[in-house]
Amino acid sequence: MALKFFHIRTKDAESMEVELNSFLAKHRVVTIERRFVDCGTDSFWALCVDFLHGEPKLTAWHILSVFEKHKSFIYMGSIDNFIQNLPRSGLYF
Repeated sequence: MALKFFHIRTKDAESMEVELNSFLAKHRVVTIERRFVDCGTDSFWALCVDFLHGEPKLTAWHILSVFEKHKSFIYMGSIDNFIQNLPRSGLYF
């Protein structure tokens, strides 16, 4: 596991939000700890992201959302068949 720290100022948050969201989309996040530091006009969010190296894994929720979105194109007959025929690498339930 590894840690990544983010410092997001409240008055100019947009650029750091993009960086944070990009990082989260590319890594397998274990936990995110966040604290708001109140310093008046210099207030900021301090975030510590605990992550695993590598691409994010698909969750059961992702699989079901893909099935619902594309079920008219899937001719296997049931969601059970759909899940059983998925590749097992990169998936966890």
